[in-house]
Amino acid sequence: MIPPFHKITLPILLGISVTLWGCGGDGGGGNSASPTYTGAIDTAKISASNAEVLGITATEAVQQSVTSTTAKNSVPFGLSISASPALLQIIRDTSASIVSNAKARHLPIGMAIHPDEFGPNYCGGSATISDEIIDGDNFSATITYNNICYDDGENERIIMNGTLSYFITETAFSITFSNFSITVDGITETINATVTCGEDLTSICSFSTDYVGKDGVTYRVSDFDVNGDATSGYSVNATFFHPDYGSVEIQTTSPVTFNCPAERPDSGAISFTGSSGTSGSMSFNSCETYTYCYNEGSGEMCDTGTW
Repeated sequence: MIPPFHKITLPILLGISVTLWGCGGDGGGGNSASPTYTGAIDTAKISASNAEVLGITATEAVQQSVTSTTAKNSVPFGLSISASPALLQIIRDTSASIVSNAKARHLPIGMAIHPDEFGPNYCGGSATISDEIIDGDNFSATITYNNICYDDGENERIIMNGTLSYFITETAFSITFSNFSITVDGITETINATVTCGEDLTSICSFSTDYVGKDGVTYRVSDFDVNGDATSGYSVNATFFHPDYGSVEIQTTSPVTFNCPAERPDSGAISFTGSSGTSGSMSFNSCETYTYCYNEGSGEMCDTGTW
């Protein structure tokens, strides 16, 4: 049974949202397809040869996190989905009902399914399954929502559109959203993200999003948490993935402000850690210059760069 929302608004319901920073570019960043990260996933080893590049792109990941949190109609990506799982459970249960209905009726792949047949809470729309795979206790399917409407009579009506990949095991499930939009009370959010949770939604959910950077390259940032404001600066914790070098853990060591052209930072500092005891940092001196440092394990070295 789906728990009631009790008038939870869209920002609280979603708990996940993405505002892409930049457009077009490598790796699927066009208007019609969501970006897909296909780069390195192992922890990066920070060195003299990559510290500045990692620092610049990690800075952009911080800005991406802040933008996703503070954009109009956006929501904090760091908000734990498990603290407000109602919408995610609706999507999970709707997807499961779509698949079960198709299997019970022996519908062929691609046949339209109408969720309003599932019960009184559904008020229109349709869905199609483009593929499904059963492997023991594991099950996956790709489902396209077409104006699926959910209305429990107590809260605002929800309209869902787009494609998701649904994967479930005995102990967990994950949903990957691809240009999946959700409209509540006239406000629409578009989600490009992967969410993984325990089956009962009581565990902490993990999440990640892929985005196209200013250089046209696709990056990934996951499990980020943003605090602060534009005046006092933002503090961000996140895991950032660079396609050539791998992942680093980002942490602000001084709140970052973004008061420069092209949304560049003008003050604050971040640190990032990699494998084998390596680390790096970026200090933002002004709209024109920054100081980057790196430690390969034998002491810190620093230099100054320009945007």
